[in-house]
Amino acid sequence: MLDLIHAFNLLLSVAVTAAFAYQGAFMLVGFLNRRRAEQYDAPPARELRRYAALIAARNEEAVIAELIESLRAQDYPADKLDIFVVADNCTDATAAVARQAGAQVFERFDTARVGKGYALDFLFCRLREAGLEQDYAGYFVFDADNLVDRRFLSEMNNAYMAGARVAQGYRDSKN
Repeated sequence: MLDLIHAFNLLLSVAVTAAFAYQGAFMLVGFLNRRRAEQYDAPPARELRRYAALIAARNEEAVIAELIESLRAQDYPADKLDIFVVADNCTDATAAVARQAGAQVFERFDTARVGKGYALDFLFCRLREAGLEQDYAGYFVFDADNLVDRRFLSEMNNAYMAGARVAQGYRDSKN
């Protein structure tokens, strides 16, 4: 009976190891191809386009100012980036904190349609109503607890000017 249990444990160990071994293989391939991936960086753009940063926030007063500050600290001309926040069903001071940090803020109160998608749709409608929609080459969507590297806008502009229509930066949240 003991031999049967040992055989079962061995079989189970091999199956679990095989099931997760692919992750190690992907990690190894990623490290080996890192230099090759860097050669696909977009060349520096000759033109600096105008962009809008969109932040849908719900009760994020503790973190939103840091994101806005990191967007304001870009190595990109300040007049080429507008920062918009939709304070979505907030019960805290998110809107006030975002305004104080320098963002243009819209407040939304709709408890029937809740979530980031509805909040972003609301924000795009406000931009369209203000006639701003055509002013931007593109939009960057952030969570309120994100931080942005100083070169984010420059690199995204480089990618856009090189022909990219959709791009995603490295995404990590601090919450």
